[in-house]
Amino acid sequence: MDFLETTAVLIPALTGVPVTLYSGDRLVLDQFQRRFCFSSDRQRLYTAAGLEAFLAGGAEELVYDLTEPLGTRLTAFRAGGRWALLGPYVAEGWNGGAALAYPSDYGDSSVVNRRYAVEDRFIEAVSLGDRVAALQVLKEMAEVIADLRFMSDDFRDYLAGAAILRTLVRMGAKRAGLSPVLIDSISQEYAQKMQHAVSKEEVNSLMGRVTERFCAEVWELRRVNYSPCVRLAMDYMGANLSRQLTVAEIARAAGVDRHRLTKAFGRETGTTVKRYLVQRRCDIAAGLLKDSGASVQDVAAYVGYPDSNYFSKVFKAYAGCSPQDYRNRRWRAGPSH
Repeated sequence: MDFLETTAVLIPALTGVPVTLYSGDRLVLDQFQRRFCFSSDRQRLYTAAGLEAFLAGGAEELVYDLTEPLGTRLTAFRAGGRWALLGPYVAEGWNGGAALAYPSDYGDSSVVNRRYAVEDRFIEAVSLGDRVAALQVLKEMAEVIADLRFMSDDFRDYLAGAAILRTLVRMGAKRAGLSPVLIDSISQEYAQKMQHAVSKEEVNSLMGRVTERFCAEVWELRRVNYSPCVRLAMDYMGANLSRQLTVAEIARAAGVDRHRLTKAFGRETGTTVKRYLVQRRCDIAAGLLKDSGASVQDVAAYVGYPDSNYFSKVFKAYAGCSPQDYRNRRWRAGPSH
């Protein structure tokens, strides 16, 4: 493996910044454009033709640090007759004043500020393996992206939005400590599926599924690192969701007293036993509402809420909508056009 090939492996693993190697094959530049060019009019540098023209005149002894109008950057250098393209990436946080410099692209800068805030919440939810929270924030994110004026109704822009989502979910998984090899494997799998999608509804479904997949992997990783008593408590709650459980009973099943379990559980998970139980019940309920034909009342009873009205209140507080609304949404996580 030579220097450039090593760079192409290490930099994405260590920083999350993509690396593209180019030695004259136009297909490589076509793929770069499909992945990273959101607007061929405003991001001429990221089009295959724009890159080809720029690289044709590049010198081997120089390192080029390029910035395009929408604010992302690309570093390019040549070694041994091949080019390495590092990026796109963002070097610094959003500057509200910069938004005013591009009113035709962004309009109100508050829209972009909101986008960054929502993206941060999404990354955090994925890093915690919180599937329901991540899917709820995903819906908000789709609404914000729809308000950005440079995102048109074109299906290619829709795929570009999906590429943004894959980048964010990778960032959350990386923050959680998931293996870079596993992250890349899952990301590539869904990138290929999205590239072959033929409708916005199919892309929406895939965005929900890749989010859920990463959250599940992160959850399993976090669980492995828990102490025996916390894992036993989680297993006991998972096996007895339909029963009325107390913290004292859960602690006995875990082989410790209530105080020790409460302290360990809070330290290792960042939440309380009771809140975890609610989260677990709502998470299971969400899956049943989406994938089964069981009534809301039956779902409520299955996850330990004999009073379906009370279950509806708990579920709405957790997921942001009623059980019936959640079922009706059926994974339509993206904006409708």
